[in-house]
Amino acid sequence: MCLATSGALLTAKCAECDGREPYEPSEWFAHIWYLYRLQRAGYPFGANELSVEEWMDIGILRDEMGRMERFSVK
Repeated sequence: MCLATSGALLTAKCAECDGREPYEPSEWFAHIWYLYRLQRAGYPFGANELSVEEWMDIGILRDEMGRMERFSVK
């Protein structure tokens, strides 16, 4: 389907899309993002300084960010 000629159909589909609302990250994600950025900047977290859940989620975020960097158009 060509977006230039979709007209009313495109308008109707856009009105139904969940993506029309701005993304609001959860408090947990904001917390993990903060820890991830500290770690990337060199903050020396000790092994027992964070919970297992925090370490796991930081690892997941690191993996996802690495994938995005590898596949981004440069």
